[in-house]
Amino acid sequence: MGFRSLYQMQSVSNWPIRGVGLLLPSFLQARNADEESASKRRHANAALDGLRGMAALFVFFFHILFSYTDRVEYGYGRDERNTHLIQLPFLRLLIAGHAMVGVFFVVGGYVFSLRPLRLMRSRTYDRLYETVASSLFRRGIRLYLPAIAATFLTMMTIHLGLWEYPRQFADSKDYVFYADNHHRQFPTLFEQVDDWAHETWKLTDIWDYYNKGVLMPYYNPYDPHLWTVPFEYRSSLFLVIVLFAFSKCHTPLRILFMICAIYFCGMWDRWEMVLFLSGTVLAEIKLIGEAADLDGTSAQTPQPMSLELVSSHYSSSALAEPQPPHFGPVPDNEQWTRSSWLRGFRLTTSRRWFQLGGLDFRFPQLPGGLQIRHLLSFVASLYLLSTPNLDVAETPGYRYLSSYTPTTYTDEKRFLQGLGATLLVYTISNSGALQIPFTSHFALYMGRISYSFYIVHGPLIHIVGYSVTPTIWNWIGMEGARWWIGLLLGSVVLAGCVFWVADVFESLVDRSAGKLARKLETWATGAD
Repeated sequence: MGFRSLYQMQSVSNWPIRGVGLLLPSFLQARNADEESASKRRHANAALDGLRGMAALFVFFFHILFSYTDRVEYGYGRDERNTHLIQLPFLRLLIAGHAMVGVFFVVGGYVFSLRPLRLMRSRTYDRLYETVASSLFRRGIRLYLPAIAATFLTMMTIHLGLWEYPRQFADSKDYVFYADNHHRQFPTLFEQVDDWAHETWKLTDIWDYYNKGVLMPYYNPYDPHLWTVPFEYRSSLFLVIVLFAFSKCHTPLRILFMICAIYFCGMWDRWEMVLFLSGTVLAEIKLIGEAADLDGTSAQTPQPMSLELVSSHYSSSALAEPQPPHFGPVPDNEQWTRSSWLRGFRLTTSRRWFQLGGLDFRFPQLPGGLQIRHLLSFVASLYLLSTPNLDVAETPGYRYLSSYTPTTYTDEKRFLQGLGATLLVYTISNSGALQIPFTSHFALYMGRISYSFYIVHGPLIHIVGYSVTPTIWNWIGMEGARWWIGLLLGSVVLAGCVFWVADVFESLVDRSAGKLARKLETWATGAD
């Protein structure tokens, strides 16, 4: 027997071990040096990946609590029933699921637009076309294939009876407040598959979807949380149209036209497109800031001054030469110069100072390089993201703000929460100090599995959550603190299952969908 045959026999005999290894989450698997090195690398948008991951985690928290109480929908002080600490602004962010969806959309628009905008600014239109065409070709596959695979697996768990034990609790208001469509089991597999195929087809409807005064989108019964998938795909299609339409415009005009497009979408109740386009504008602003950074490296940068007025570090000859204006955000770890003319005065700003008419001032700054202006915008964004889902105008602290919600918005919470999401992404993308918590190992891990985590957590709440938590309540009771203890213990078990399944799903399905999309693109775009 040759070495080749022996190796083949050994490989065949080891396949059960390798199969079990595939079902282990990545954090329990041994990784080689190359994978370890790749996991430690940080790319330019790493903080936004971490932000998206933490947003997915908070959506999970929201759906857990919403299963058992409606308090998550209301803000603190709405009435005497709504006075729980978790309903307070900022604390409420832990369960602000709908607001976190807004963060998804702003980050999605930002990331999708960043490279095309770079190519527009460099006037490399041939590469722009190739980049956008490639992204759009793969977009539908990347979004829909994992969702379809997940609903198919969910359908099989229903047919196999995994939803039947928790059904007794899901149907009882004594335990579960909102079962979020605990779908029924059909008598035969054929009927179950037929129902799944019919409902999955509805998931592809991007034409008449949540518009014109209709508050609720289509909820797929195998996972209602997938209502966001058609939203993302439709917004991506519209975003491509807008990007191409304004691709040859000068940057200030492109931003102006983008703002007009945002206004147009808002007037037609397309809040999700407002957020995607807002992400595009933020990406444009980021690139403007990067360009200003490069310009500033060749200019003389004055030393930071105190808050009091000091003499100018610029010579009169330098002041006499007007420079083209620069606009954009300033990273915390950079210093750069941007200049403009304002009523005869030259205004120069940097990370820590600004100059007006030959006089220097210093921006207030906290330890660790955090600017007060970034801290203030961060706090404001979190407050807006804490907007309750219902009865915004009746909630203390939001009554006045709610008056600014456009009358065209059917779902009033989307406006203030959308503003908060936009401001949050702007602040984090431009503040090195605030990026630190979102580039931690856990945040980046959550960012990597965020889509899979979002997809699988819903069915697992039905299978595991509705089984374990009510069972614990049956054992210990639901009076007073026992309700919270039972919820906590059941949620810990549920969370362990969700992390495990999401990790494996990301490795086997989500990542494979990305590879398949790339292969299909290569095959479809090859030479004729």
